[in-house]
Amino acid sequence: MNREIHKKLSKKYFDLITSGQKTFELRVADFECEAGDILILDEYEYENDDDTLARRPTGRSLRKKVGWVGKTKEAVWSKRPDVATDAEKYGFQVISLLGDGLLDTFEVSCKVVLLNPEKTKVVLLNYDDETFGLPGGHVEYGERLGATARRELFEELGVKYQKKFAHVDFLLHEWKEHHKIVLGYAGVIGEQTKFRPESGAVEGISKVIWADVDDVQDGKYLLVHGYKDLILKAAGRGEWITK
Repeated sequence: MNREIHKKLSKKYFDLITSGQKTFELRVADFECEAGDILILDEYEYENDDDTLARRPTGRSLRKKVGWVGKTKEAVWSKRPDVATDAEKYGFQVISLLGDGLLDTFEVSCKVVLLNPEKTKVVLLNYDDETFGLPGGHVEYGERLGATARRELFEELGVKYQKKFAHVDFLLHEWKEHHKIVLGYAGVIGEQTKFRPESGAVEGISKVIWADVDDVQDGKYLLVHGYKDLILKAAGRGEWITK
């Protein structure tokens, strides 16, 4: 029977795994772990730079299915005198294997266009760099898409959304070594809704605002690429053009 194994992880490594740059875990082999197990990586804040004194959990976690597991104790080559000498001199290096093509790595995330009942206003997140975006985030392992959208709305806005989402469309964010598929959903809430992170409660978000859809259409907000079209389609004002 496959196990679920919890391990602590610093923000630095948590972000590297989330971005797709880090595709391995280097751990002391003091616990049983085999292919098919689920490794749950819980993000922790640390008191020092060498990740030895865990302070407190941040509440973020990643679920990863374990593939191949290699153990140095079982590696016969590591006991050869010449290897032992070189290892003492240079140490070992762990290599993350990524694809060499532009579309080799995908991350899937959900973004939610939250509109008022009249579809004249939309909820925007203002980031520290004055860019505006939509609430949402990456899909965790084994998580249903609707569950991702609800979890992110609660984490970022403090909103427990119980209604059904309407699927709007998708877009593709492109980076040199990493692509993100963004699935767009729409929901309706009242303008009287109180949002939790009014200022700095969530890292990277400075405030949450209600913006006029007219202003979004007129380009008065600096939005993350593709979000303007997503908002306008959810509000019934435009046809989606996949970019």
